[in-house]
Amino acid sequence: MSPFIRNYRYIVFAFAISYWLNLYIMYGFQFLHYLTNWGLTLSVVCAGLLAFESAIQKQLRINSLVIATFCLNSVVMILYWKLYFKDPDLLYAGRTPMPWYRDDYVHLLCPLTQMFDALVFKQAFSNRLFKGVVYFLCLSFAYSICSEFLFALPYPFMWDLDLGQRVAFYVQGQITGVFAFLMGVTLSFVFKKIGLTHFFYTQKPMGI
Repeated sequence: MSPFIRNYRYIVFAFAISYWLNLYIMYGFQFLHYLTNWGLTLSVVCAGLLAFESAIQKQLRINSLVIATFCLNSVVMILYWKLYFKDPDLLYAGRTPMPWYRDDYVHLLCPLTQMFDALVFKQAFSNRLFKGVVYFLCLSFAYSICSEFLFALPYPFMWDLDLGQRVAFYVQGQITGVFAFLMGVTLSFVFKKIGLTHFFYTQKPMGI
């Protein structure tokens, strides 16, 4: 494994765990009320394992986790910016938005850096794809249940939706994640065809 990949993963993990710890110090586990931070938490776990993989120079069987992280981060990124550009008050309702650097990191840079690793370095979409989608759907369903019964509908716009509309929104998120999975499979195939994955990482990918 090249030093570039190893250093890339160390940096990605350092940023992810730093932002996670910062949110925990400020809000405790209450910050997990938001889907964005479920994605960030999964990114910390995934980035940590990938960094460890690089450190020990041995591939870990974590493709399913990497795929689930890819899907969840895609949902976070797509739905957040869709709502934000429509009307920031749908997310903040008059509250002070987070600083631009934190906003851009957790809703754009963090997902993109993880997705690039999944597609190019880890080549997670090479095998055992079904289990990764199942993991994502289970996480998505778990968040939907927690949002309804534990988190008191954390996003302001959700208070304006009835139960049927909220269910439709949750399903929209799941469909977005499945679409992201299909895009991941397609991009992985394209990147292999053009030789991008071989440029960085030539070992046969492994995973569960």
